[in-house]
Amino acid sequence: MDFKIAVLAGDGIGPEISVQGVEVMSAVCEKFGHKVNYEYAICGADAIDKVGDPFPEETYREVWDFIKRYYPNYPLIDHVDTLYGLMLHDKKNERRGANFTLLPGIGEYSLDNYCSKDLVVEALSQV
Repeated sequence: MDFKIAVLAGDGIGPEISVQGVEVMSAVCEKFGHKVNYEYAICGADAIDKVGDPFPEETYREVWDFIKRYYPNYPLIDHVDTLYGLMLHDKKNERRGANFTLLPGIGEYSLDNYCSKDLVVEALSQV
């Protein structure tokens, strides 16, 4: 197998732990004849220490590019009933509709947003 792994050192466990994880993964892959390629980006406390931002724009772009490179487009609209059903089972739901956290920009958030199934269909139709 050929593994592609994005390493976001500093996201809750610290860069020193990520280094050990990469070493272990590399040793396992070598032992069993697998290839592994790592792509690194900073985030969390490590990014705050280095650039003053827990999720810098460059990290966002690197993660976005990684996802686009290795994960194919998936027609979510074909599964809207299942997705919306899962959204309704979230523990935050206290009224009609799906409750979610909106991330309008890096470092920005909006809690307790609700939407109808029609809005979910509209959004997925644009993906």
